Amino acid sequence: YYRCSSAARWGLQCNQKMVPDHEIQDQVLKLFKKMTLPDEIITLAKLQIQQMEENRTQGVSNERKGLRERIAKMEEQQQKLLDDRLEGLIDKDLCYKKLSQIQRDLDLANIRLKEIQDDNCANLVALNKTIDVLGNLYKLYKSSDTPTRHMYHKAFFETIVVDKKKIVDLKWKVPF
Repeated sequence: YYRCSSAARWGLQCNQKMVPDHEIQDQVLKLFKKMTLPDEIITLAKLQIQQMEENRTQGVSNERKGLRERIAKMEEQQQKLLDDRLEGLIDKDLCYKKLSQIQRDLDLANIRLKEIQDDNCANLVALNKTIDVLGNLYKLYKSSDTPTRHMYHKAFFETIVVDKKKIVDLKWKVPF
């Protein structure tokens, strides 16, 4: 339900204090069905998103490369320690202590490498979803649950004025 607020500001009587969600949502859905973003806005948004993703990917690639180099170096250190132990050049306890430390560092590096990969996949999925819905707010709104629709109302509209269960005025938020 939506509640009547700021009635005095709009000069409306609040005879009906509460309006069912579906009454407003159906009307907003019709608004979104009529609304399409111009192709040049969609193209510009896609270019901006792609540029942001490329910049982020470059930073991630550098981190990934650094981690792979560190992992290779740690694996070499492990092998050298084992070789030194086999040749009797290093004490058993010291060898196991250093191997254990290297293994912890290796595990942390591998975890971070996995996180980077997972983040990259999640970002690509989010990016693709964003591009998919940019031009189709109707589909986005229609497929959303009620709490998400309420969030969209706050994101897209500065105010929605309702009288007798009908939207009589609304103010879009910038840039809509």
